[in-house]
Amino acid sequence: MTDRTAAHAPDGASQLDETDDAALTPRPLADRTLGRLLVVLGLVGFAGSLALAIERYLSLVDPDHQPTCSINALLTCSPAMASDAGSLLGFPNPYIGLGAFPVVVTIGVVLLAVPGIALPRWFWRTFLAVATAAMGLIGYLVYTSLEVLVALCPYCMVVWFATLPIFWFLLVRNVQDGLFGGTASAGIVRQRGLLLAAMFVGLLAWIVVGLGPSIAGAFA
Repeated sequence: MTDRTAAHAPDGASQLDETDDAALTPRPLADRTLGRLLVVLGLVGFAGSLALAIERYLSLVDPDHQPTCSINALLTCSPAMASDAGSLLGFPNPYIGLGAFPVVVTIGVVLLAVPGIALPRWFWRTFLAVATAAMGLIGYLVYTSLEVLVALCPYCMVVWFATLPIFWFLLVRNVQDGLFGGTASAGIVRQRGLLLAAMFVGLLAWIVVGLGPSIAGAFA
């Protein structure tokens, strides 16, 4: 009996090791899941860009037009649309979103419509680079809104909060594809939802701290 128990001990230990390894191995971000995210977030970002582009056009046609996104002195699109930061490339920033977000949606549709499609690594790296540049632009616009304009554009915020998860999930997709090495990469993939939530909290905290008394005064 003792010999039999001893003989089976290694198998049990092996099974425990396999269970521990499975628990520690991060669940990868599937391409179909990423496809759904890209479609939804791309549509949200496109809607925000379209609404802002329409308001920009109406304001140019009629200087007295009151944008639907201008609610009070704090929540208003007018300062952002009239500022230099609102036309960084010589044309209104919303036009960038009108061109970029349909591409995001199209890529998401491809991932959903063609199960198992293996897009090349350079594609994902390039996609991430573009999303990183977009996040850099968003960061500049957030800073301008808080420090220069002291006003929040509601439609702009829709674009901000759609771009952030697009960037993040593309980063996760590239990380699990070997962009970085080490255990930190596994942690990013495993805790991707928690880390994204932390980034949203950080962005909201930046807005609240940056505006401070203006928020209290607008809703007093």
